[in-house]
Parts: sequence; structure tokens; C-alpha cells
Amino acid sequence: MHSTSSSQIAECMIRTLCQMKHFIRTGYGDSKWSYIGTKNKPLQGAVQGNGAASPIFVAISCTILAYLERQVVGISVYSAITLTLFTLVAILYVDDSDILIAAVEKDETAYSVSRRAQKAATAYQNGVHQTGGAVRPEKCRWYSISFKWIAGEWKYDNNPKIDKVFIQNSNGNEREIERLKVNQGWKGLGIVAAPDGKWKDHVTYLIEEKIQPWNASISTSYLHRHDVYRSAFTSIFKSVDYTLPATSMTSSQCKLINTQLHKKILPRIGVDVHLPLAYRYAPKCLQGLGSMNIEVKQFTAKLKIFLQHAGTSSQIGKMIQLNIEIIHLLIGMNQPIFSLDYSKYGHLAERGWITHIWEMCDQYKISIDGQYEQPTIARANDSDLMELLVKADIHDDNDLRSINKCRIYLEVQNMSDITDGSGTKIPHCALHHIKDPERISKYKWPKQPKPTKNDWIAWDDAIKNVWTISETYHIQSKLGEWTQQPHFNTPWYIDQHNPKLLYYKTSEMNYNVYVKKKCKEDKGKINTSGLILQINYLFTAIKP
Repeated sequence: MHSTSSSQIAECMIRTLCQMKHFIRTGYGDSKWSYIGTKNKPLQGAVQGNGAASPIFVAISCTILAYLERQVVGISVYSAITLTLFTLVAILYVDDSDILIAAVEKDETAYSVSRRAQKAATAYQNGVHQTGGAVRPEKCRWYSISFKWIAGEWKYDNNPKIDKVFIQNSNGNEREIERLKVNQGWKGLGIVAAPDGKWKDHVTYLIEEKIQPWNASISTSYLHRHDVYRSAFTSIFKSVDYTLPATSMTSSQCKLINTQLHKKILPRIGVDVHLPLAYRYAPKCLQGLGSMNIEVKQFTAKLKIFLQHAGTSSQIGKMIQLNIEIIHLLIGMNQPIFSLDYSKYGHLAERGWITHIWEMCDQYKISIDGQYEQPTIARANDSDLMELLVKADIHDDNDLRSINKCRIYLEVQNMSDITDGSGTKIPHCALHHIKDPERISKYKWPKQPKPTKNDWIAWDDAIKNVWTISETYHIQSKLGEWTQQPHFNTPWYIDQHNPKLLYYKTSEMNYNVYVKKKCKEDKGKINTSGLILQINYLFTAIKP
């Protein structure tokens, strides 16, 4: 009975909206002419001011997204360390929609992705049309974000081999969607963002379209000083503040905005423009103006979002997790990133939303503590490779980046990753720049083509002068017992019932079997189960 009455109420509202008679009201009165929906051409939309408009929009958006997910594959990414799957096909906010399409295979071409983007655009246009809406091609833009590798370093490919993308307007006419360059910002929800993560277009937008018009109006106004002060906090400051949680503007960009923001305000409220910045930004309780510092406001706004979502299952929480995990592999460190010196390790990672928070935390001596999955050392007396390099302080930043490229290519994080089972010597693969085929990492490492000759020269220098102590490539401090499962798998296994039998896995169903022989060097105990991580005269095992 309840469901029947609810459906009748909904039907009554929708029927009324579809057949409602509309007039235009102005200061001169109501129009005599009107328009009304008919049975064959009902009016669309939930009507502005309708309390049910928001849930109706959510229901329609969910229907469109569900249809889009059945038609195309958007983004499907595993986190680097925990291998958590993150999927996303589109981001919708009222009438602003961003459809995200990414390669599903490592070797998928930019052309193939562009063809899937066309399929997504067509599917989205069909979904909007079927739910009573329409897409306006003149308001649509798209980016092709593809890369090319030069001398072991990635660059944006500004001229990829791709197809054009088209979409139909409300009249059924096909129009080409304009493609923007990756460094070209496009305004969405009041923020001018570009895929390359730089904010020069947004800075220009804030200054030319927000701050300068406000400055011009305030310069010629007859407002009293106190009214100008209040206007700044309730008007222009709010316009700029709204955009800051999404941005990662540099210190110089923030300084430029601060200068333009206070250029006219200070003289209009009777304050010397040369007033020390400490008084400008200090709160009123400390005899300051309490004005807005763009850099500080940007940082605190982002920090609030980070603390609210980090470690949660929200979409933002998952994206934070993705970024933090990949940063650990990019910089080669196991410690929490917010406890590290940004000036020493920040240049090893790409600049982004998380690394900007890290930079600001380091600058203002703010500590962020929390529990999350991160790489760990697996043996006693083990160390991070990059930490040893930074502490040695014999390589400049360029050499560190070269060594780091080699490390990522080899997919190694700790000393135990490039040390033999005995924990005393660098084995053949690390010395000859080869990925160890018997140590397959479980992490999802960032893509890194084979480094250049100069990169490998820096890598060899690190082995000789930091990680080892002699030409025999013996490491400085012998590694101890395995304390936990490492991040790599190995094909060697020991028989759980007979520790003298050793297995080498050659395929899913086949093993080579080895029998342990008596030897004078056999001293100590043998673990009787698990994965073999050391193969010498004495086997050392650890549970899988």
C-alpha cells in the first residue's frame, strides 16, 4: 500500500511538471504569452526550486553512469603496494561531467584509446538524450594524455597518432570536439586545470577575471574603509578561497596572487602597502589585519581534506592511497613520506597534490602521523637503497635521479633486493643491469624503460662507493635472517616434510627437485617449510 501511494505521488509530480504552464515575470509584470508541455512533447526538467530536483538529478545521473559503465571501460588501476583495485569511469557534478578513459594494457596505443573515447562520448550522449537532456558540443573539450620516452625519461607526446572525437548536438548534427594540449587549462567548476598539473592558466584566470575587475570596482567606489575591508573578506577572498583545495600552486604563483590581491585593498583601507607581511597576515587578536595568505590557505584547505579522507574508503581516500603508495616506490623509501626531508627526496617524485602537502609539511615543520601500508625491510640489518645514498652525500641530485631510474627499472627497494641469499655480496644481476628473473616483485612499479649508459655509470658508482666496501662487491654490513616475507616471489621451495628436498618451480604444475648434500660448511638449523630465499650450503627459509 505504501509503495503504491509513493508511486502515485511521484507520478502526480512528474505529470504536473511535464504539463505545467510557464509565464515570464519581470519588473514590468507577468507576460501574457506562455508555453506549456503537451502529451507528445512534454516539458523536461525538475524545475528550479523544486525540493525533489536534487534526488531526481542523482537518480538520472546514476542511470547514465550505469549505462556508461556497461558500454566502456574507464580507468582501472591497482595500487602499487596493497594491489587495491580502483575503478572510475566518470566524475559528475551537476551539469559538469568528466569522462575518463585510460589504456587497459601496457601496449595499448593512443589511437586505440581515442577510439574508446569516441565510443564513450557516443554512449554518454545517448544516455543524456534518453533521459531528456542534451549535450552542447561547443562546451565540450577533450585531452589526449600520451607519453614518449627519450633517454630513459618520459615526455608528453604532443602529436600522438589518434583519431578525432565527435558528438551530436540536440538537432542530431555531428560536431567535432576540440582537443586541448596537456598544458592548456580549461575551466570547470570555477577552476582552470590542465592535465600537466601546472597552474599558470588558473593564476591568470584568478588575476585577470576575478582580482583585477574587483580592484577596479573598489578603486572607484565610495565605500568607507571598513566596508572595503568587509567586502574583501565576503567577496573576492571567497572567490579565490573556493578554488584552493584543488590546486597545487607554487610559492611564486601564490606570491603573485597575494601581490595582486592586496594591491588596491591596502590603500583603500588606509594601510601602508609596505606594511610587513607578518602584520598583514597575522590574526586580529595579535594586532594583525587577518588578511588571506594564498599559500597558507591553500595548504590548510588541502590538509583538512587529507585528514578527513586519508585511510577511508571514500573515492578521495582511495585516490590518496593510490598516490601515497606509488610515491614510496618512486622515491625508494620505506618510512612514512611525511616524516622525510622534502628537500632531499622530493625531487625523486612527480609534483602533485600529495607531494605538495608533503612539501608544505616539511616547510612548516608539521608532522602527520597515521597507519597505512608501506614498503618494509625484510631482513635484519637491511636498509633502503636511496636512504644510504642520501646519507652518503657524495652524489648530486642529477646522479641520484639517474640511480633512481636504474633502481625502478630493476624493481628493487632495499639492500636485500640486490644482495645474494647469504646477505654478504651483490650478485650477478644487479652488477650487470639485469632484472633478476628469480625475484619477481609483487608491487606495481611505475613504468621505466631501460636507463641510459650514463645512468648505469651512476648506478655502478653507487654500488662501488656506497653499497659495497671492496672490488669483490661485498656489502658493508652483512644482512641477517629474513624477518618477514619480501615483496618478491622466488621459484625455490623447500619440502615441508623433508627439508633435504628442494624444489624449483618451472611452471604451474612442474618442479625440478634437488637433494641437499652433506657439506663441511653445513652448520646451523634448517627451517622446514615455506619459500626459499637463500640457496647456499645452508638453506634459509621463511613461511610464505
